[in-house]
Order: sequence, then C-alpha cells, then structure tokens
Amino acid sequence: MEGIGIREEADGVLALLSEAGYSDRHIHEASRVLNVLCRLHGEAGAAEFDREIVDGFVSESLDRHERGELCRSSYLNYSRFARYLTSFHERSEVALGARSRESGLCGEFEELVGYVRSSPEWAGKKANTALKSLRPFLKWAQGRGRNTIGSVGEGDVRSYFVEASARMTPASVYTIRNDLRRLFSFLHDEGVMASDFSDALSFPVRPERRVHKPAPAWELAAALDEVDRSTPKGARDYAIILLGAALGLRAVDIAGLELRDIDWAKGEVAVRQSKTGKVAALPLTADVGGALRSYILGARPDTGDAHVFMTCCTPVAPIGSSTPYQVLNTYRAKAGLPKSPFHGLRRAVGTGLVAGGVPITTVAQVLGHSDIEPTKRYIALDTASLGDVSLGLAGLPPLAVGSAS
Repeated sequence: MEGIGIREEADGVLALLSEAGYSDRHIHEASRVLNVLCRLHGEAGAAEFDREIVDGFVSESLDRHERGELCRSSYLNYSRFARYLTSFHERSEVALGARSRESGLCGEFEELVGYVRSSPEWAGKKANTALKSLRPFLKWAQGRGRNTIGSVGEGDVRSYFVEASARMTPASVYTIRNDLRRLFSFLHDEGVMASDFSDALSFPVRPERRVHKPAPAWELAAALDEVDRSTPKGARDYAIILLGAALGLRAVDIAGLELRDIDWAKGEVAVRQSKTGKVAALPLTADVGGALRSYILGARPDTGDAHVFMTCCTPVAPIGSSTPYQVLNTYRAKAGLPKSPFHGLRRAVGTGLVAGGVPITTVAQVLGHSDIEPTKRYIALDTASLGDVSLGLAGLPPLAVGSAS
C-alpha cells in the first residue's frame, strides 16, 4: 500500500482482527507488537512500511528466543503480527485463521446451545465448561435420529450413560452427569425442555480421586539455587516462585497481583482468588516480603502499570498467567529436574499446613476454596509444616501505584 503511513497500516491490521472476531486480549497483544514496529520505523526515519525494519525485528526476536531471553509463545506472536503487517502492506489483506467451525448439530440443537451461551446464568467460562458435556450428548442423540429437543427421552439419557460408562473413567461420568443435571434443570425451569430428566440422572457415581503429589522441598531448593537474583529477571523470577511456594498462590493470581494489593505496614498481601472471586489477606513471610521488596524497588521496569510482575523485555507488559509455570520449569531444567506443574507448589503449601496441625477449614480459607472438599484433594503426603515468620519492614512506606519501579 504505497503512500500509506506505517501507523495507518498498523491500524488497518487491528481493524481486520476486530472484524474477524478476535478477542480483546489478542488485539491488545497485536497492538503492543505493532506499536513497537511503528516506533522502530520512527527511529529509523521511515514514515512508510520498510521490509528491512520488519525482517530485522523478527530476526532479533528469534535471536532473543534462542538466547533464552524470549519465550517461544512471545516469539511466535511477534513474528505472526509482523507477518500480518507485511501481508496488509503487500496485499491490503491479512490471511487469518478461521474463528469458528461447524458444530455438526442440527438447527434445534444448535439453538439450544446458543440459548445456554446467551443466558446470564451461564456466561463465559461456566457455559464453555457445561457445553463440553452437552454437545457430545446432543451429537449422540442426533446420531440416533433425535433431531428435536422433544424427541429426547429419559431412555435416551440412560442409554447414553450406559455407553459412556464403558469408555470413560468414573470421574468423567461423574462430571458429565453433574453438568447435564444442572443444564437440564435450568432449561426445564426456563420452559425450554419438558423434562429435567432428574430420574435418569439420579444414578450414583463414585469418582476415583487421583492423589496429587506436592512438590518436594529439595526440588524447590534446587530450582531456587539456579536463580541469579542479581539480575532483574532473576529477582522477578525468585519472587514469583516464592509466592507459589510460601503462600500457595495460583499462577493466574500471581500474574494479576497489583502493587496496591501489598500492605507493607500490616505485612499482608490481598489476593483476589480468580477461581472463586474471594479475597484472602495472607501474611507476608520474611523471605517472600524480602523478595518482593528487592524486585519492586530494584529490578521492576519503570512503568505506570499497576501490576507487580512485568515482562523483562520490550514492549513491557504484565506477565501472562502461564509465565509462573515457564519460570519455575526454566530453573528446574537448569537443576536437571523434569517439568512440574506450578500447582505442585500450592499443593505443598496445603499439605504442609495440615501436617503442621492447621485445621482443614483454615487451610481451605488460605487456599481460597469455597468449601473443604477441594482442599481434601491437596492432602496427599505429610511434609514439614510451613514456618510462619513475621516480616520486618519497619520504615518502608506503602507504595503508590508505579512509584516503586
């Protein structure tokens, strides 16, 4: 597109992504990368698209990835959005992947799925989870000649679970039964279905619970020994791992942590549990508080963003929910250890608290569980109880957003 400025072309790419139905998060990520490319053009004195600048950006991103400074997903995003800009410049279009696919359901069944999606009671993630159970059932029913909601009977529901029990684990049958029970009850109350099939869904299921092992203390120590805390990245990574290992925070909650959530005067950190929406005020242990202080005051990028943990490379942005997992396993690999879920640190905290005599109801509150049932699954092995060390940060004033950068 000769004669068009680089900024206008970048905006054109973003407009196409929006029209194609891409998520706000995807468009925001594209915008950050395209802004960097626009800045590089400005620094080079190029007002219009320059292939050499774009190719150089991609090449530098690959070099950084190979040096371990840029994770694979970030490199792929950088090269993808650079490719979008090149395509838009050369052909005034961007070859985007399809954002949807045919469900294979008949019209009335597809309308049923749409009704659930559009209902406020089943918004977002809750609907996606339930529909993973509903769609296979509807496809199964359709394959047996049931093409309307009214043609599905209790006998069909029973037959579906008889077949399912032969190829699924008890835990899967248990989950699907509960999902369909809630969905059918809702649709019956809404007048969409004549029956909620409660009788057909009243059969007992005893799901086998898998024992989740906590992360061994020696493995955590070995991984932490590999962290170079003298570097900005090391200071950040050390604090991230300690938040999981000492406070049992989920990776997504660490990524969402903001400066205002840390109360230095009280020695507490307020965590809004993403899974339950509950806010838990957890005490800062000396090691966690020291690690946070070192990162925020000495290593965190200078930015006005409210999030505590930021990326270490430009464009500077809050870390993603997968970053804690990547951070942990980077140092586990250096220590010669296999990959491990970040959640293993959380299980170790729960197990350690119970082993130390803390009531399970209190452990549930610390971990942000709605009741004690999920907490029981974390109790796998006896480990040493978590030491409760007070944090001495006398004289350190509360931080204003962005002031500790």
